Amino acid sequence: MTLNFSTDSSDVATILRHLQCCDASFQPPLSKRVDLADYASKLAHTATRFEAWSGCCLVGLVAIYCNTPDRSKAFVSNVSVLPANTGQGIGQSLMVNAIDHARALGFANLSLEVDARASSALRLYQKLGFRLVSDVDPCRLELRL
Repeated sequence: MTLNFSTDSSDVATILRHLQCCDASFQPPLSKRVDLADYASKLAHTATRFEAWSGCCLVGLVAIYCNTPDRSKAFVSNVSVLPANTGQGIGQSLMVNAIDHARALGFANLSLEVDARASSALRLYQKLGFRLVSDVDPCRLELRL
């Protein structure tokens, strides 16, 4: 499978389809925590999105907010890869792009939250240098940029 990587290419409908396909991969399912249509719209309009595409299919998505005026902390809001495409390094590649972006903008830290049961996600974030800041579920991790 050939992947193309881009930034902010997706629209609301594409993000929504992607989130619906990834919903059950989240711990707990994403739809139990947010309205997926509202969340897709918010990501499309206010987040910076790092995307992996296979043809016209959005297979991976990392969304971050880099909007604190003092540039103290950027926040990873979403990391998702279609279930059929996990374990191929897509999430890691997208996270590296997001980290590089936040660093280039001059942010001091990048943080995220993840459910304590999401062991593969926790391993990925720790491999990328994120450190556990709080283990109260959801766990909060932070990367010093």
